[in-house]
Amino acid sequence: MNDYSTLAIVICYILFLGVIAAILLYLIVKRIGKKGKEGFEERDH
Repeated sequence: MNDYSTLAIVICYILFLGVIAAILLYLIVKRIGKKGKEGFEERDH
């Protein structure tokens, strides 16, 4: 039982971090999109 509860907590924590990361990525992409996506892509690659 203890292993399953620990696994559930870990999965919930990973999902929670994933949602936060997705929101941050969305905001960053949105902000970059205003400046100009093409210029950023050229600098990145």
